[in-house]
Amino acid sequence: ANKNYWRGAPKVDKLVIRQIPEAATRIAALISGEVQIIEEVPVDVIAEIESSKRARVISIPTSAAMVLTYDTRRPPFDNPKVREALDYAVDKEVIRNEILKGKGEILQGQLLTARTFGHNPNIKARPFDPAKAKQLLKEANFDFSKPVVIMTQSGKYLSDVDISNAVAGMLRNVGIQANVSVVESAVYLKQWSALEMGPIYMVGWYSLSDADFATIWYTEGAKRSVWKNAEYEKLFVEARSTNDQAARDKAYQRMMEIMHAENPSMFLFGIPSVYAASNKVKNFGAAADKILRLEAVSID
Repeated sequence: ANKNYWRGAPKVDKLVIRQIPEAATRIAALISGEVQIIEEVPVDVIAEIESSKRARVISIPTSAAMVLTYDTRRPPFDNPKVREALDYAVDKEVIRNEILKGKGEILQGQLLTARTFGHNPNIKARPFDPAKAKQLLKEANFDFSKPVVIMTQSGKYLSDVDISNAVAGMLRNVGIQANVSVVESAVYLKQWSALEMGPIYMVGWYSLSDADFATIWYTEGAKRSVWKNAEYEKLFVEARSTNDQAARDKAYQRMMEIMHAENPSMFLFGIPSVYAASNKVKNFGAAADKILRLEAVSID
């Protein structure tokens, strides 16, 4: 701990951050007292934590958008019609209700959550329509014989593996041979740095309540997405080059229209942050931006 920290010396002398990918292992470590705070608690085990009487659950809405991003450089996802078909194939409402237990929000056909500056209220999520999905895939001459892999980490985002598996199952219902590959963070980051994540991969983008922070990841300069759109790039620069809020909002709303039309990603959910803390932990609060602010935290 930095005893000379400008806001005062932290209440604890040492902080250990551990990576525990498996949710069940994280929860067991919390309840046993091995760790004091865990994050990304699956919503279906909240009752288990609370019934232990040893820990409490703390959740907060965030501006994080959970998306499945496509490699638009290569078939089949170089075809916008295929990407649109997958959007119709996935029942987001069922996933939200069954896996997220009603928490979070369905992204309305765009990257930005409803409370984020730049969100376009005129765009709505495509309805679940597997017949429409099959029709579009047929029109696009989709090759149903080739498997499609969805890559995700485990525990990086709320219920990420469960959601990926649900999406894969829904894609299989329209004839796509979809499978899920769960990889360690080191493998994910290595592939991400090389921009070789496979045909579909799970990622979450934060906006911190302003579109600039999220939309940058779909620009060519950010080197995080392989999708390219000249109008999107131009509008992005214009929006961050002025203090005119009306002009910025107009630019971002048009950028959301472009994303909705081209589907560089399947826009799934605005996800909450769900933490759990030992009852011995005092003054800990979940933050919407996912930053751990622990200088005031103490342990009895």
